[in-house]
Amino acid sequence: MSRRALLRGSAAATAALALPTVLTLPSGGVRAAAPERLVVAGGAITEMVYRLGAENSLVGVDTTSMYPNDTFKLPKIGYFRQLSAEGILSLNPSLLLVTDQAGPPAALERLRAIKLPLTVIPETLHVADVPEKMRLVGAAVDRKAEGERHAQIIKGEIDALDAAVAKLSAKPRVLFLMSITDGRLLAGGDITAAESMIRFAGGRNAVVGSTGYKPISAEAAFAANPDYILLSDQSLEALGGIEALRKLPQLSGLKAVRENRVVTLDMLYLLALGPRVAHAGRDLAAALHPGAALPRFS
Repeated sequence: MSRRALLRGSAAATAALALPTVLTLPSGGVRAAAPERLVVAGGAITEMVYRLGAENSLVGVDTTSMYPNDTFKLPKIGYFRQLSAEGILSLNPSLLLVTDQAGPPAALERLRAIKLPLTVIPETLHVADVPEKMRLVGAAVDRKAEGERHAQIIKGEIDALDAAVAKLSAKPRVLFLMSITDGRLLAGGDITAAESMIRFAGGRNAVVGSTGYKPISAEAAFAANPDYILLSDQSLEALGGIEALRKLPQLSGLKAVRENRVVTLDMLYLLALGPRVAHAGRDLAAALHPGAALPRFS
C-alpha cells in the first residue's frame, strides 16, 4: 500500500473512547492459546496481526484488509459490515477476530449461538488509543509480550510527531473529502478518523459544526475556505484524477484547488488508525507543513 502524500504545487472530538478488555464469546476473557486458524474482519486488526508475526495462522480476512500485500492471497469473507456466517464457517476458524463495527448483528449472533470463539476489538477515533489496540490484538492472538513491545514503539512514534507538530505555529485548514460521487461531496466533520489525523498532523478541520461524514454543498465548501483539500488515492482515482477534480464546479472556485494544494494518501493508511498511524501522520504533516522538521520512522 502507498505511503505517499501527493502534494500538487507547494508542498471535542468525542470524549476519549475507553478501550475495554478484549471480549471473547461465549466464555469471556482473553484466549489462553494462540489460534490455529484465525479469521479477521478489520483492516487495522489484520495489519496488527502481521506486525505481531502471527500471520501464519490467518486463513481469511475481510475486504478492508489490504495491507500488507500478502493479504490478497487469503480468502475474503466480504466487507466487515456485511459478513456472512456461512462464509466464515466455511474456513473452519478457531477464532474470529473482529472490530466492534463488524456486522450485521444477525450474522454475529448466529456465530455466537454455535459457540465459535469470537473476539471483539473496540475501534477508536483517537490516535493516542492505537497502542492500546495493539495490546488487545496481541493478547487475543497469544502474543502479549510482542503486543506490548509494538505498542511502545507506536507510542514512541506518536509522541515524537506530537512534539514536532507542537512547535509549528501554522495550523492550516484542511477539507477532507471521503468521496465525490456524481458531483456530490461527502466531507469529514468532527468525531471522525479524518479529523483526528488532521489534528495529529498539525492542521485544523475546515468543517465545523458537523459530526461524522456528511454531504457538503459547494457553498459550504467555499465558506470553509480550506488551505488544503485532502482525499484518498482511491477517491481521486475513482473521480478520474487531479484534472477531473480541478474541473468540478463545486471545487474549482476554492483557492486550495486553484493553487494545487491537494493532498492524497491511501485510504487504509490514512484512516484505519493502525500500526502505521504515525507514519501516515508524518506524511500528512510533511504535506501540510512543507520544509518543517519532522521525525523519520523506519
